[in-house]
Amino acid sequence: MPLPPQYRTPTTYRRFYIATKATSRRGGFPNPTLELSPMIPDWLPYLLNGILLLAIASIIYYGIRLGITPMPSSRKAVATFLNLIPDAIDGKIVDLGSGWGTLAYPIAKRFPDASIVGYELSPIPWLYSRLKSLFVRRPNLTLRRQSVFDADLSDVDVVVVYLHPAAMRKLGPKFEQELRPGTLVLSNTFPVPKWEPAQTIHLGKSWLSTSNDIYVYHV
Repeated sequence: MPLPPQYRTPTTYRRFYIATKATSRRGGFPNPTLELSPMIPDWLPYLLNGILLLAIASIIYYGIRLGITPMPSSRKAVATFLNLIPDAIDGKIVDLGSGWGTLAYPIAKRFPDASIVGYELSPIPWLYSRLKSLFVRRPNLTLRRQSVFDADLSDVDVVVVYLHPAAMRKLGPKFEQELRPGTLVLSNTFPVPKWEPAQTIHLGKSWLSTSNDIYVYHV
């Protein structure tokens, strides 16, 4: 099997010859793995490792900057959110801190007549959730790389949020200024400070926290 032109270098020819000769001595057919592996550029593993390190560094940086790393919602939490959102909703649902899309995608699937918008600032989780849309089509889902504090909440019907306590303290006044009366707010694990929940659902302990509660608010 001749080598493609881009691989015709002295080093590659030598490796290809050794691999082919070794299999011929055993009386078998040339091993495709042995033949193809020398064709992989020597720099490719370094590139992949570099990309991985940059991704980890990005998650750590934004975790420090935002005060929390993106954490996926548990299956129990996702199921609870889906049950709490009214079935007949056809308005706008926002996911503040949409992360890896573990909540935004199920909501978009469950409520196809609603418009779902996810906000996530950390680039790696946001990029992952965007790439997921290539394989999981949700026409009613929009994922924005934007701070949750810059989100326009004036026309929202339902807010779902899973953010750390410091962010919840900042979101409280924003909710009071922008949300319309009757808006449903669902918060995972961390309550809205100084707000009295209409309902608190205890889901028990999770591997991410000592308790996993869902707080239900009506503006």
